[in-house]
This record gives sequence, C-alpha cells and structure tokens, in this order.
Amino acid sequence: MSRFFKDSTSPIRCVAFDAVGTLIYPEPSVSKVYWNTGQRFGSQQTLDQVRTRFQQVFQDMAAGARGDFSTSEIEEKERWRQIVGQVLCDVQDQEACFAALHAHFGQPAAWRTFPDVAETLQELDSRGIEVLVASNFDERLHPLCDTLSDLRPLRKRVVSASIGWHKPSVHFYTRLVEVAGCAAEQILMVGDDLENDVVAARDSGLQAVWINRDGDTSATSITDLRQLVGSISAHS
Repeated sequence: MSRFFKDSTSPIRCVAFDAVGTLIYPEPSVSKVYWNTGQRFGSQQTLDQVRTRFQQVFQDMAAGARGDFSTSEIEEKERWRQIVGQVLCDVQDQEACFAALHAHFGQPAAWRTFPDVAETLQELDSRGIEVLVASNFDERLHPLCDTLSDLRPLRKRVVSASIGWHKPSVHFYTRLVEVAGCAAEQILMVGDDLENDVVAARDSGLQAVWINRDGDTSATSITDLRQLVGSISAHS
C-alpha cells in the first residue's frame, strides 16, 4: 500500500497524529454539552439552535483567524470565551458559563478514544516507530494523554497553543520535525482535516494521510487507523 507515501527511499520513523476527530471525540457531543451547560445558566435555546450556532460561530472564527497562524495559551482561551459568548448569547453570567465549559473539556471523562486507536498506537510503538500527537489544542490536551490509557504511548506532544503556532503554519510543522528528531520525509502525519493535516504537512515536506471516518477509502485516505500498520511496515 505505497499509495500513502510519496516517492522516497526513507523509511517512516515517526507517525504524528492529530487529536480531535483522529484519536479522540467528545462524549457527550460539544453541542449537547453546550446546551446542557447553557440550560444551567438560564439559556432558552433549543439543542438544535445551539448546534447550529456553534457550527456557524466556529467556522466564522476559523475563517477570521490571524493570517500568520500565531497563537498562545492566552489567545486560545480568549477565542473559546468568544465562541461560548456568541453561541450561548442569552446567558446572563457569561464568565461562569465559559469557566464551566472550559473546565469540562479539560477533563478526561469528557472524551473517548476511537476503537482503532489503542491497537494502532501499541503496534507502532512496539515496532520502534515513534508515535506522537500534533494538535491544534491547548494545555488541556496533556492530562487527556496522561489519563486516557489508549493514548499513553503518545509521550511526545506538539500542541499549538504551547508552541505558538497552529496548523496549517509551516512553523507548526517545523517544530513537529524538531520534536520527532528525524527528517521531515520520515514523518507521517495523520489527521481528519484535509487542509491542515494533509496538504499543509505535505507542503512542509512530511508524508501525510487523511483519515476520513465518514467516507470511502480513496487513493489518499483511510477509514481506520489500523490500515496504517501494514502500509508502514511495507514502506519501512
């Protein structure tokens, strides 16, 4: 299955995984948690209204992101404060509502790992292939990786708010290469965002594959992380 890799004689030494949508997902869903929390703080919106507003506000915030893709822990927290305020706009105590939601998504109990994660990470790790997480997230990702047993092989982490750059910035991928400690072409980036995780990674000299959990496998995508294991062995 060499279709995952560009022409190269270099073996894959490291696989970097995006976090949300690739390794983990929120349970209950983001919209349901927002709705439940909003109800506690007096919101009168329906679940469907909250879901629609969140999707729109999140997209608008992403479209209006700073052009150089720089970020920080402070900026990320403020971005989420604005998202909460715009989605749950009818809540009186905005700061308390935001604090509750921000704390919730920092708790390991709020997240689940996909069924293919544990087996894939363990198998790659046992073969001596470095596995790490490379995510547009903040410091809350660390306790998730430390506590969720399926993620424990991910001892190295490249977190956008901590390094000052988020995907698709080339600076993000430069830092990823430094953390991995091998050549860019020896790193395979895996993620569910075609632009941020695949196109940007390839533009930065890495190998990359798109995990499309909701679609069919194509020449450049997979539907299950376990598909990687045999492909990397054949290429290495």
